[in-house]
Amino acid sequence: MTIQCERCGTEIRSYSPMRKWCVDCRRVLANERLKLRNKQNKH
Repeated sequence: MTIQCERCGTEIRSYSPMRKWCVDCRRVLANERLKLRNKQNKH
């Protein structure tokens, strides 16, 4: 089964239909979420 990454459009081979992002985009999204969380906790 191949799925397209929702962020960059790269095709991903995956057995899970729940996967939405490729490995590279997952790292970037995790960093973005971490920055947002840290920013919200400072206020």
